[in-house]
Amino acid sequence: MIVYRKQTDKLIDWNIRQYDEETIEASRVLGEYEKTNLWRIAPSADPVHPAVFPVELASRIIQFYSYRGDLVFDPFAGRGTVGIAANQLGRYYFLTEKDPTYAQYAKRLLSESNLFCEKSVQVRSLNEFTELAQRSSRLRSIKDVF
Repeated sequence: MIVYRKQTDKLIDWNIRQYDEETIEASRVLGEYEKTNLWRIAPSADPVHPAVFPVELASRIIQFYSYRGDLVFDPFAGRGTVGIAANQLGRYYFLTEKDPTYAQYAKRLLSESNLFCEKSVQVRSLNEFTELAQRSSRLRSIKDVF
């Protein structure tokens, strides 16, 4: 997993101050957590997608690098693991997937688990995303896209 942050000259505490106290408190990592660079997480398997990573892995990364209500973007969505983890942690998510079969599979898994909500969730195949990006360049606001 790779975590990207928008380039800025500001330090992390500036970013923290952009959130209200309630959001910071709700996003706090509670209990014991692994302080080394070695995490012991059981592997995952899936009958459709050959290379899934565990929801626990996505959950840890999302928890450590975002706040509740933030948007998490996964450009290689696969079966939607990041979407599942983001939703469980109170984050919005936007997923894109190159393979239309996997994109449909992710949509199905998310809808079957009651995680699919048109207001907050987007899963797109690469073709759908490209079309959306071209269309959005002609719109005034990102709200017009979703």
